[in-house]
Amino acid sequence: MLICCCALHCEAKPLIDYYRLQKLPGQTVFDVYQGQDIALVVSGIGALNMAAATAWAAAFFDAAETAGWINLGVAGHRSLAVGELLVASKVSAAGANHAIYPVPLPRQQLPLSPVISYPQPQSSYPDDALCDMEAYAYIHTASRFAPIELCQSLKIISDNAELEPHRDKAVISQLIHNRIDDIVGFSGQLMELVTTHAQQKLPTQQLQRFLALAHFTQTQQVQLKKLLLGLRLHDHNLDQSLQSIARLVDSRQILRQLEQQLHWRSEQL
Repeated sequence: MLICCCALHCEAKPLIDYYRLQKLPGQTVFDVYQGQDIALVVSGIGALNMAAATAWAAAFFDAAETAGWINLGVAGHRSLAVGELLVASKVSAAGANHAIYPVPLPRQQLPLSPVISYPQPQSSYPDDALCDMEAYAYIHTASRFAPIELCQSLKIISDNAELEPHRDKAVISQLIHNRIDDIVGFSGQLMELVTTHAQQKLPTQQLQRFLALAHFTQTQQVQLKKLLLGLRLHDHNLDQSLQSIARLVDSRQILRQLEQQLHWRSEQL
């Protein structure tokens, strides 16, 4: 299953049209459109709305933990041309030190870029990052329910130093419509990864060898299993990972080291 999250209806419309999604009848907290093996949720603008919609979708759809997750929306950049389509490689919130690193898909073709999420639309841009409002809230929330390698964010440039941010719904829809083939192709690659991930199994004995290194909370045990499955998915030798972290005694350091290994491994493919 693929679960898409958009802040605006005009961002969602090209996907709704392409996949011929139907709005779910009855009352739901957020507008939901669904088709065969794909669902789309419209959150509303801002980090709080996106975080709430993503968490709600994870609870609403039974397959959420094994689904592929995509956040699709517009963003600004100092110099990139309007209409460019990029994949988030690093996502952070303005003014915060924490960052999340989505794992690039195998055979990734679209360009990658860091994304910084701000509480308000920006008319000034950092030199090397996209500016949006929802990507960090989305990735931070979705990765609590699904493996990080199945959580992706796609951004289309809608404004830059020469064109100020705007909310022209028709223009935004057209920008996304113009890249629909690339978006659908990316979604298909993610679904292939979802299928492969579902077939992965982690032997209990192998998991126990990692758990024996330190004390892991229940939440950390879930995170550990997701990271190990992600490494297996990218053909990484888990015995090498075990050797590299054998001297670490803090569970947070172990998880951080495995996250770095997963990100590095994905970039090599």
